[in-house]
Amino acid sequence: MEAVATNHEAAMEAGDVMTASPAFPSVFQPPTVSTGSFRFLHPSEYMAQPALPRWLIRNYLEDGSLVCVFGDPGSFKTFAAIDQGLCVATGTPWHGHDIPNPGHVFYIVGEGAEGLTKRVRAWCVDHGKDPLTVPFYLSSVPAQFLSEESTQAVFRAVEAMATQYGPPKLIVVDTLSRNFGDGDENSQRDMGLFVAKMDMLKAKWGCCVMTVHHTGWSDKSRVRGSSVLRGALDFEYNMKRKGDAVVMSCSKCKDHAEPADLVFEPKTIGVGWTDPETGQEITSCVLQLTHPPVTKKASALSDVQRKVLDALEVEHNERGGPVKEKDWREAAYMLNIVKGDEQDSKRKAFARAKVELEERGLVQKEDGLWSPVR
Repeated sequence: MEAVATNHEAAMEAGDVMTASPAFPSVFQPPTVSTGSFRFLHPSEYMAQPALPRWLIRNYLEDGSLVCVFGDPGSFKTFAAIDQGLCVATGTPWHGHDIPNPGHVFYIVGEGAEGLTKRVRAWCVDHGKDPLTVPFYLSSVPAQFLSEESTQAVFRAVEAMATQYGPPKLIVVDTLSRNFGDGDENSQRDMGLFVAKMDMLKAKWGCCVMTVHHTGWSDKSRVRGSSVLRGALDFEYNMKRKGDAVVMSCSKCKDHAEPADLVFEPKTIGVGWTDPETGQEITSCVLQLTHPPVTKKASALSDVQRKVLDALEVEHNERGGPVKEKDWREAAYMLNIVKGDEQDSKRKAFARAKVELEERGLVQKEDGLWSPVR
């Protein structure tokens, strides 16, 4: 050890730090001594390819993420969860945002199962889907995730469905409190245990897990209970009533730019059932998108992003509809998005800005054509 220290000190005195560094292998061979499942990865392993997002709902939900949709009673948070879940189950674009990897959705019902069936049916009627063919499954009873016995029952039920029909893409826990179990939401230990169970669901099936939760008692801008939950989230969405409208805003986005706020209005839908007592048609609601509000996300654009967005706005208005990427790119070049005439620099600047604008939820692609999100 003394010789190593002496060599290091000599290298530092000579101003040659690199001579004190160990040789870096140009061709990596994993250590021959087994360390079990825990080991360190060489750059040739973790830099082999870019870590691209695996969007479930482009810009809003990602595979393998932990999500929370929260709000006050009457904020339509369950309607939002059902809306997203049914879009994932059917591959239906979610208010202009595509579903790259649709699949089965398992919805763990904490309360109001009868109301949920009406809401699911209303969504299917509104979107022209046969509810009997939609892979959107409701639990028969709530879970109690702080109970190991109940947790194992959930895992067995999901495993049975996954084996017979296919693995889940999304598991929804609605609401957190009704599926929590015998514990205290304000306890770091209890909430930490609940989050650990959610992580187990994610790890087992590589799916997105969404919890539906309430706002804090005094601070309506945060979820109720221990901050352990928020610390573990990849996405957090706050549902707020504003008059007749409902605003869905992203209050946490761990690895991406926060998507744009969305504004909805509830739309009454007849579900095709008749109340036997009154003879009247039974109705429910779906969320209908209106224009999103102006947010700080739009005003904080860089000069290049602003020019690229302006180019799409102009092309969209002139053509009266969605735009080919080639036409959008050429229009952006006309706005001098970079100095000089170097084509490669222009191409890279446009491509970078396009991705950033899409991640912010300011532009969208559908059927190969681009539009601004207004």
